[in-house]
Amino acid sequence: MFQTLAAQRTRDAELLEMVGRSSLFAFGLAILMSWIGAAISTRLARRNCYERCASQSGSRTVVLETSGITLTSRTSQPNRQWSAVTGFSGRRDLLLIWISHGTAITISFRCFVDDGACEAAKAFVRGRMADAKSRGGIGLLSQPIANLNRPARRRQRGLQKNSDQLHAIDYERQIDTRA
Repeated sequence: MFQTLAAQRTRDAELLEMVGRSSLFAFGLAILMSWIGAAISTRLARRNCYERCASQSGSRTVVLETSGITLTSRTSQPNRQWSAVTGFSGRRDLLLIWISHGTAITISFRCFVDDGACEAAKAFVRGRMADAKSRGGIGLLSQPIANLNRPARRRQRGLQKNSDQLHAIDYERQIDTRA
């Protein structure tokens, strides 16, 4: 494109070749800078998530079920479908179940009895993600409204032991930074 614009103004072949190389270099540099910018913003978002997790206090219960992930705290009980989960990772003694670019459900490794329980939870999450992907879930928009609003009676009774629950984890989100 830039070569054709330059060709309209001049007939110098050497100048036209230089314009072609320069425009290709500028295009490649723009792609490289976009890639670097995306990597930096992802790293910053994850670091902010780790810092928020470490600074939050209060008791929370995370229940991994075949139907989804339920978080229970003193004031709320949100439920996430497996189709909303984009990935999971383990960093800084935390199991992070990623819901979106900068949002993760955090479970401290200290909540698991041993490494086997942690690996079982990872395998369960991996299996549920694969199952949701095979069904073609598209995230939070695919959730039926009935699943988002559980009956108040169940909230009052608390989470009961269902056959489809893998783990009910109750923990304090106080991360020991001295270790």
